[in-house]
Amino acid sequence: VSRYMKEMGIAAATTQKRFRQKRPKLSSDSSPAIINRAKEASIISTNTVWTTDITYIRTKAGWAYLSTIIDRYSRMVIAMRMDYSMTSRLCCDTLEDALSARAFPKGVIIHSDKGSQYRSRAFVQLAREHSLIQSFSSIGHSCDENAAQESFHSTLKRECVCGIVFEDLEHARRVIFRWIGGYYNISRPHTALGGLTPSAFESTIIGVF
Repeated sequence: VSRYMKEMGIAAATTQKRFRQKRPKLSSDSSPAIINRAKEASIISTNTVWTTDITYIRTKAGWAYLSTIIDRYSRMVIAMRMDYSMTSRLCCDTLEDALSARAFPKGVIIHSDKGSQYRSRAFVQLAREHSLIQSFSSIGHSCDENAAQESFHSTLKRECVCGIVFEDLEHARRVIFRWIGGYYNISRPHTALGGLTPSAFESTIIGVF
């Protein structure tokens, strides 16, 4: 296939531009708190480890930012928010949605990169108020320690976003949220889940107990 594509002068439509990874500046006070607690966690049920991240979505009106939270056990996207501003408020709102969707569980590890939004006073306080345990990608690491989120973003860009010119935030939100809630969570199988969808996987596990 690769040889024929070269002979015909065509390339995959899903090829994306690579963004230079920005490393957050960490103060000497915050560095000791940067611990990856998710790495050694035994993930044997839902609400053990949640992962979260922000990805960029281009619209004609400017960049939009999609914040999501995934249950690491089932790959289910349990919360999603989108805005034109990549602020701690966006991340806090997403976390509040996740807590509500999962009936406010205690002791969940919430894993993220070292972005300032996740180290902000508002996000840290919200996590503490609900007895969540914050976890961060290790110093010197980023996407390689948040693989579930990176895989989801890649799938989203390849299967949903690619080829669509979004008019504005509302257009992007409408299309992406419908894809996540109506397809990714309930219809798209995952090899890591034995070919089940996130929804079916959670239903199967719950049925066992």
